[in-house]
Amino acid sequence: MQKLTFIFVGIVLVLFVLTGLYIRTSETEKGKLRAQIENQDVAGSDSLATNEQQNEYMPDETASAAAMPGKQLGTIEGSLSFPSSGIPDTLEICAENIKTEESICTGEIQKSDDYEYGFGYKLELPPASYTVYSRLPNDPYRAYYSDFVICGLVASCPSHKPVVIDVAENMTISNIDPQDWYDSNQ
Repeated sequence: MQKLTFIFVGIVLVLFVLTGLYIRTSETEKGKLRAQIENQDVAGSDSLATNEQQNEYMPDETASAAAMPGKQLGTIEGSLSFPSSGIPDTLEICAENIKTEESICTGEIQKSDDYEYGFGYKLELPPASYTVYSRLPNDPYRAYYSDFVICGLVASCPSHKPVVIDVAENMTISNIDPQDWYDSNQ
């Protein structure tokens, strides 16, 4: 019996060490990616492609300016939530243009008592119509600002359909809260 206990403790210790190494490696890779993004040459923004993958990792101002040079921008903002005990540091908030299907994203989370749970976002966008969602990187699940959010996030709300937001020049639209983490049809 004592031999089995030692084997079990040994296995737990090995798993603990491997988990720590995995987390450390993952954080190192995130740091390298963030450094690459920060060192990105803004002067080369004329040659940026407009696909979703590039826009979602560009800083907000660069992504917006690159999407529509010479146009005034509008702003959307709202509160964030996550179905656990906190907001992940890696949470991204994105606005997808409904015509072009291009997304502009930010990972910059605002902390303030002005937001419902103390966390929110602001995103500058060229004038257009958008759906807004939050997500974790490399996760296909999207928590939209949807009919379910407007209805109060209760089980009796019938629809999880994303709400289309019309962004206009020099306008700020508040309370666009991408909090529908409960759509089981995704």
